[in-house]
Amino acid sequence: MSSQVQVPTPQNFFDESRLIAERFIQTVVAVDDNIFFGEHHNSVNHSDLLVQVPDDESGLGTSSVDTHNLNLDAPDLNSDLNYQELSACFADKSILCSALKVYEGDNGEQQTIDATFNISKKADITILDWQMESEPSNFGNITIGVIRKLLAYDLNNKGSLRLILIYTSAPIVDIVQDLSERLGELEPTIENESSIKFSNDSLKLCRIFVINKTENIQQLVD
Repeated sequence: MSSQVQVPTPQNFFDESRLIAERFIQTVVAVDDNIFFGEHHNSVNHSDLLVQVPDDESGLGTSSVDTHNLNLDAPDLNSDLNYQELSACFADKSILCSALKVYEGDNGEQQTIDATFNISKKADITILDWQMESEPSNFGNITIGVIRKLLAYDLNNKGSLRLILIYTSAPIVDIVQDLSERLGELEPTIENESSIKFSNDSLKLCRIFVINKTENIQQLVD
């Protein structure tokens, strides 16, 4: 007696893999230098952005923006990150999303690195903007600092299942190469031109992926 074995198509396999991941993932941390609450927009005069105290139980609040300051021209890949929309998209998948805005001031970069590490060390996914520094020559400093602290924590604790997602408007290949060089002491390996893995046994369950920045938050969440 023979039985027929159904082999899932690649699309079905992908969909099932995503569902498995969604059931496993519980916490996400997102860090950006431009995080706001409210309606989607490309450019806002921050002096006219008012975050109001929420009158419901969501704790998210709303924003009031003077419409004459909105710039609705071509998409700006360095635009603000709408945390209210981001957290709502993750909430649809029963995933808790926390966010952190970059600290300002002379010690802002280090404060951001330390705070991000504290809230990310036990998170399933950490999402980092590549360009969070005020000076272009410093782009990537915060992200690299966060990654080093997270991986040092994993090395000291015998590893952790961890995904670090970096989004950028720069060419992905350039950012991956920069990451590989600046994390050289951890012996990274570039995979598929868009991701990095590590050979160390305590870091084998860690992956770093670089993706293009997008205006579509749902696409980022997916």
